[in-house]
Amino acid sequence: MCEDENGNTRPCRVEWSDEASNTNVTAETMEAAQQLADNADVDLLLSSGRRAEGSNCNGSRHNCGKAFDIKAINGVDIGDGQEMNPDAISLISRVQGAAFEMNQVRENYGPLGLWKAESAGLAPNRIGYSTRSRRSLGLGHLDHIHISIQ
Repeated sequence: MCEDENGNTRPCRVEWSDEASNTNVTAETMEAAQQLADNADVDLLLSSGRRAEGSNCNGSRHNCGKAFDIKAINGVDIGDGQEMNPDAISLISRVQGAAFEMNQVRENYGPLGLWKAESAGLAPNRIGYSTRSRRSLGLGHLDHIHISIQ
């Protein structure tokens, strides 16, 4: 449960930002977003969902509605461009930590690291930055958290 401005408990919120496009994700994806918010005790502002019509997840889980990007946590922006907001570090840690514990999460990419579970039920592995493409993947997730489900 989250708290309102008066310290009263209330359900945590998951909302789409005003500039979000293609918010049509699967019901399971929205359930995972809500579970993540509840597990981390935070409100989430999402900025990206399905990016292409169809059911093919090749290239990105966004293409089949099984991914979302988090832009802000409890109203605090995660970052801007390729810079992480230092005021958001503890919130990012809560969210990425909670995502790490969720069995249905496949990809957990954000400012504090990249984790990927190769298949359902397996623990996520940390992805290193040993190649140029992986460094680019890391730099591309400094201003948001990308979560995909199995």
